[in-house]
Amino acid sequence: MTRGVHYACLTPLERTPEAQAFLTYVGRLFETYAVELLTEAHSNQRDVQVIGEQPYDRGSSRTADIAVADGVDLVLIEIEARRFSKDALLSSDPQDVLAELQTMVISKAKQLDQCINALRRPTSPAELPGVDIGAVECIWPVIVIEGAIGQTAMLAEYLDKRVGDALRQPGVQALSVLSMADLERVTGFIEHGHRLAFTLRRWKEGSWRNNDFAFFCSKWESLRKLRRATSVSRRWDRLTGEVNSAFSHETRARLLAKRTPEDADA
Repeated sequence: MTRGVHYACLTPLERTPEAQAFLTYVGRLFETYAVELLTEAHSNQRDVQVIGEQPYDRGSSRTADIAVADGVDLVLIEIEARRFSKDALLSSDPQDVLAELQTMVISKAKQLDQCINALRRPTSPAELPGVDIGAVECIWPVIVIEGAIGQTAMLAEYLDKRVGDALRQPGVQALSVLSMADLERVTGFIEHGHRLAFTLRRWKEGSWRNNDFAFFCSKWESLRKLRRATSVSRRWDRLTGEVNSAFSHETRARLLAKRTPEDADA
């Protein structure tokens, strides 16, 4: 769902109850997509578990949207489908942007903190099927947003201050913020043998920890080549076929034909 489609759907619903219903639907859509991506990408890593959100406290709360358990590493992922509002994108008021960061990143970081505390508490802990939380040494908190935020040392410092005491438990690693496009890139790496937690470690413990994930990948030779995951390619091919079906045979032939220099000049 591209930015144009998202705003085209949302704009007629702004300031109505249906707007929140739409955002909730998009959130569930992205969560489902992310679980499918990570599950398929790890299909050849039999020792890795991909687990969707699990209820606890008699169903009143839920664990992170996705957990990826790999030995002593546990990656906890929250999906945030909300995009920056048009006001935040178009206004010159920094408070609009900060308010969006509060909703999209900081509140999600605190949700991850709550999940970690619930998993580790001694009485009636939250549980992830097949995961012995006592054997986990490193927990990697990740927030996946739709769209991208330009990541800098200044932003990292701001988020660190706003998150406060959250995500400070022993063994909890630095917060990672990925875009959905980054997640698709990661699943391609995983499918070709990379480990999710190890990739996050190289990013967050290296010189480029405060930069975008895509920029970090450009600095590592083994990650420089974009590898599209099979599941992403399959969905893209299916979508392309559906879009092409809307055009006549003659139109498709014309669009697929090699363009002439005159066409390029036009």
